Amino acid sequence: MVDVGLAIPDIQLGRTSCFHVMVPFVFFEAAQAVIMLELVIDVYIIVKMPGFYKTVKTWIYLLAALIAPSIVGIIFSIWGFTYLDDEEIYFCNPTSCKVQ
Repeated sequence: MVDVGLAIPDIQLGRTSCFHVMVPFVFFEAAQAVIMLELVIDVYIIVKMPGFYKTVKTWIYLLAALIAPSIVGIIFSIWGFTYLDDEEIYFCNPTSCKVQ
């Protein structure tokens, strides 16, 4: 609704101000891609190494599973900030915040 409220009177935002709002989306979208890969790896571990899966402590397993998505999310967020320009855009949504 905010985008529509800005578009009707023809107010344009800079990509920089829009990206600051979209950083959580960028972070979690990148992290989600890694989490989907980890789900497949988790099923593989369950099938091929059930002994390991039963003996490893839950908090260690969860901590190890959260490290890679967090790192990838941070990398993509920093990458977005690094290559950000201040071009004016009509709508502040994820596709208009992409890095050129």
